[in-house]
Amino acid sequence: MPCAFVYWPHNGLLHNNGKNSDVAQIEGLIGALMYSFIVIRVGEAGHHPNGSAMQLRLIVVLPSDDVIGTLVEYVVHTIIYSHVAMVIFCVVLTAASAAVIFRDLTNVEKHLKYLSMFPAQLASLPLPPNVSYDLALAHLLTSSWIAEFDHLHQLMRKLARELSTLRSFSSSALLLAAANSHHGEGELQGVSCDAALDDVHLAKPYQMTQGNLWSVPVTTLYARIHEDFLGAGPRADPLRVFQRHGSIFSVLHRQISKIRGGTIACMYGDRIVMHFNAMDRTKHHVTAALAFISNCQTEIEFINGSESMSPPHASQQTFCHESRKEQQSTAKSRRPNIMFGVASSLARCGFLGPSQMKTFTVVSTSLAQASFMCRIAASHQSAVVATWRVAELATQQPHSRESCTVSFVSIALAVLPGEQDGGQTSVYEVRSLRTQKLLK
Repeated sequence: MPCAFVYWPHNGLLHNNGKNSDVAQIEGLIGALMYSFIVIRVGEAGHHPNGSAMQLRLIVVLPSDDVIGTLVEYVVHTIIYSHVAMVIFCVVLTAASAAVIFRDLTNVEKHLKYLSMFPAQLASLPLPPNVSYDLALAHLLTSSWIAEFDHLHQLMRKLARELSTLRSFSSSALLLAAANSHHGEGELQGVSCDAALDDVHLAKPYQMTQGNLWSVPVTTLYARIHEDFLGAGPRADPLRVFQRHGSIFSVLHRQISKIRGGTIACMYGDRIVMHFNAMDRTKHHVTAALAFISNCQTEIEFINGSESMSPPHASQQTFCHESRKEQQSTAKSRRPNIMFGVASSLARCGFLGPSQMKTFTVVSTSLAQASFMCRIAASHQSAVVATWRVAELATQQPHSRESCTVSFVSIALAVLPGEQDGGQTSVYEVRSLRTQKLLK
């Protein structure tokens, strides 16, 4: 009878398609892609029922490599390549999805690492010069697909903000060991009881009727008007200097009156001292002070441009002839017209003096530090220079979109006046997109 066999050379088995159809089908589907095989077909050439003629058998042998070898190789390569491509696609899709979904969780982990190093006083450690960090990077809040990540991220930011403020305005005894540690591994010392006993006699903040001092964090600005912009000098016109001085003071007074808790402490010559959060509570006093500086610089630059376009008075021509040449020569370098030093520290505020004439007084190291920052700004020809506390608090306090353009660049290392540890800290130049456009 005619029959067919499949021979598999790799294991020496001969499968009959008739009797072992299941084995042949399984071996044929899987083995055809993995191994070569030979199909043997036995056919009947001649046959008569009475047996008068000779019966013949015809055997046909067909190797699979000669018939479907190219097709099988193409199918095998297609299956392998498709599986590899699908595995790579799944890995990339999984990694991208995890990166997008768990993006806020990564930010939370960064904040947890930051909070775990809270006693290390990282901001007061010396940083290499020309190291900048953008204020906008610390405030990017992206929405996540999982609402719990958003809530957790916001809570961590609030906790980091409060701890950062607490660290900046805590007593130095708490931060002494941490400030001397360069790796965040120093032991945390306890606060002495003397500081706690001194605070008992302090009044509640902004309670002026009690007659006692109160302790609050205060941001102090120390401004210095550039002598070329003021027009001061041996041959300067007194009337022009008086008018320029009055216009600058009006700008500062108008801008600071818009901020609750902002006061001008004193103004003598080309130096002005201002306090925020001293007499009254200033919401986000550090960012409010930086916004105040930006607005004042914009308005003062506008005054400078309008006065330079207007012709001088007849009585001013003789006095301003040489001073104008100096202004034109210095205009090329675009020095800042007014320079600010910014410092923030814990202060004692209240009314001091005789009972007949008490004046509001702020006792703090921030005034000396702000004056020191202003001298550094004058030497570096910078518009605004701030201490490390200002840079750290500004990155933690909420702000508007306009102040997102502010960045801090470390320009020097200095020992701040009034710091008990006496270690060098980073001094930052405050740069904003608005100020850079004005100085171009």
